[in-house]
Amino acid sequence: MKPWTFLLSAALAVAGAACTCSSLDSSIPAADGGALVCVVPEDCPRTGTEIICVTNSNPDYTSTCVTCRSNQCIRVVTSCP
Repeated sequence: MKPWTFLLSAALAVAGAACTCSSLDSSIPAADGGALVCVVPEDCPRTGTEIICVTNSNPDYTSTCVTCRSNQCIRVVTSCP
């Protein structure tokens, strides 16, 4: 392993450890004001910048995504400094 590779790996590890992400969940209301029902996340409406939430990865960026929990559409806003 080259010396610079080790230093780069160490710097990335320290930077990753310092990142503390936070998220805010909110239900997406239906037109009548009730809960918007879903079976899968793809059933939930999205704006042009929202994505389907990926549940098997740690967020390391600021994003907004939608998911389906307990048959309700949920918007998740994640923010990492």
